[in-house]
Amino acid sequence: MSGPPGIAYSIYGAARLAIADPQGLDWFVPTRRGFWHSFRAAWILAPFYLLLTLVELSGQDGPLFLPLLLEGESYVISWVAYPLVMLYLCDALGRSDRFLLYATAYNWVALLQNLIYLPIPLLLGIGLLTPDAADLLLLSVLAAVSVYSWYVARLTLDVSGVTAAGIVLLDLLLALAISGGIDRVVYAF
Repeated sequence: MSGPPGIAYSIYGAARLAIADPQGLDWFVPTRRGFWHSFRAAWILAPFYLLLTLVELSGQDGPLFLPLLLEGESYVISWVAYPLVMLYLCDALGRSDRFLLYATAYNWVALLQNLIYLPIPLLLGIGLLTPDAADLLLLSVLAAVSVYSWYVARLTLDVSGVTAAGIVLLDLLLALAISGGIDRVVYAF
């Protein structure tokens, strides 16, 4: 499944997983090719991330080239670092044979999760949400996304609930480290 039908099937699979339907896995291609194709999710999401970045940077003085470049690097690092970490973690957990299924599903699930998350800071940035309302929504989305990620990790890697929770925590900490490090550099200018 390549091209648009493959993308549609994969998004459908991610949506099935969002409602805890394990048959959502049937819509992914857990091969090396399917894994590499799952990074199309990053390309689909990129314009939305760029729009959010432009809104967030709109109040900054001076040229936006360097902050945009750094945010772009952060975006790429975020999509590449976690699967790389998980490659080694799957090996340590004795789940190397399930890595391609997990990583492929993870990328498509991340697309849906981000499409739910990104409108909140965007609406905050353009003044359609108050900071308190945005914080409440973001906390709610984080909780839902964490449960969704936990389910996907548990199902695809066939690990215990505690191990799946650790994987979700690792993902969150890595994302915070990447975005926090880049934000320190971007907003220093």
